Amino acid sequence: MKIEEFGKDNDSIIVMLHGANFVHTFGRQYSLAADFHLIIPHIMGFGGEAERVFDTETCITELAEYIS
Repeated sequence: MKIEEFGKDNDSIIVMLHGANFVHTFGRQYSLAADFHLIIPHIMGFGGEAERVFDTETCITELAEYIS
């Protein structure tokens, strides 16, 4: 899973999950990187993971494993 991170020096983490085909919908929220560590995963089938076919169960498993 491709991951983008911003504000890596911050202790508090926000994981931002995008809607279908909208990886970069967080343009206004990127300013939160001044105070938070932002993690933006590219969900399978979209963005940097567009070559993978989306599967709900696989996606849930991958996200849960990454976040844990």
